[in-house]
Amino acid sequence: MTNEVAQALQSHYWGAGSEWLWAFGQFVVISITAWLIFRQVKVAAMSHVVQAVCTIQERCHSERMQHVRLDVCSKWKNGKREFDGACEHIANFFEELGTFVKIGAIPKRSLWDVQSWNIEHYWNIFEKGIAHARVEYEEQVIANLSNYLMRCGKSVMQKASLLWTKRQ
Repeated sequence: MTNEVAQALQSHYWGAGSEWLWAFGQFVVISITAWLIFRQVKVAAMSHVVQAVCTIQERCHSERMQHVRLDVCSKWKNGKREFDGACEHIANFFEELGTFVKIGAIPKRSLWDVQSWNIEHYWNIFEKGIAHARVEYEEQVIANLSNYLMRCGKSVMQKASLLWTKRQ
């Protein structure tokens, strides 16, 4: 019996020459640990995006924003189409969304999935007013929103513009 134990200890798995097995074992353990860390970071990032989108939705559908949006859309429907303070309030909200995408806080596709209709709708309403404000103030106001639209929804915006002009 002691002879068998001595042979087992001297085998390639336990004795001299078994360094490859232990190096491979360490590689496997480190690889699995790295994969688990990567997975945890990915889950945390997705959780952040979900939380950010929920916060954006809460702001977009808050009572104040609903009143402002109703005011702007009612004025637009009645033919009053100037870019006033209420319009600027909504445009600044969407400008913040464009900034979040620009700095990488929210993936552009995630934001587009949640806010595309609102972005397209209000861009069609505000586009001329924003262009006028850019000329008047000689700076790129609401630039992140327009850049976001160009990167994410250019083809969609072209289709939406065609539909919008057909409705008027």
